Amino acid sequence: MNYLVRYALWAGLVLAVPVSAQQIGDTGKPQKGGREEVICERQEVTGSRLATRKVCMTRAEWDDQKRSDRDAVDKAQRNVPAMRP
Repeated sequence: MNYLVRYALWAGLVLAVPVSAQQIGDTGKPQKGGREEVICERQEVTGSRLATRKVCMTRAEWDDQKRSDRDAVDKAQRNVPAMRP
């Protein structure tokens, strides 16, 4: 009898969780391609031919990083003094 009660409770829990997750529509994981998706890249370490490091950021953070890098390059190119002949 005790096993029957445990099995019934276990089966009820197992079956109830997926149904409620489907009803809510949110599994708790970021959607693929969404701004909160975490993307990891391997980047070379400056000064080494072999060393790399793993950098993980959300898609929004990668976009912000690319934008700030582009702004820094643009600023550096605008501030180059003219060469004298």
